Amino acid sequence: MNSNLFLANILLSLIWAFISGTLSFANILLGFVVGYFILFIIYNESTDYFKKIVQIFLFAFRFIELLFLSNIEVAIEVLRFRPKATPGIIAYPLRFTNPLEITLFANFISLTPGTLSVDISEDNKILYIHALFANNPDKLKKDIEKQLEKPLNKIFK
Repeated sequence: MNSNLFLANILLSLIWAFISGTLSFANILLGFVVGYFILFIIYNESTDYFKKIVQIFLFAFRFIELLFLSNIEVAIEVLRFRPKATPGIIAYPLRFTNPLEITLFANFISLTPGTLSVDISEDNKILYIHALFANNPDKLKKDIEKQLEKPLNKIFK
């Protein structure tokens, strides 16, 4: 049912774009939002699809905020006369089991300035992350868990 609703939402967004006469990303996104509300009214929140879409948008906004703050933190560190960065590699225990989830998680880590996914263990249980600020590995692990892992976990449940 969820995949059918997603496809219906995509179709409604394309119909919106063609009716309005402007085939742009912003207009398709607006059509997606309008289609979402149409489907929400029709199906009356009887499926998880509506919650998942909201969680995806919230995660996207949180990730953009995280990117912005990380960029500022790395820029300040680069401009310092005496840098305080203590780069290092940490072993992050994975709670994801699906290869798609692991790949997305590792890519979100690599997209965030100051961190980079380096390797994954043979059993897919540990992700090795290079961090620019690795002076407190436990705090870094908690930050990654709070800002990336838990929101992604909500989406994939």
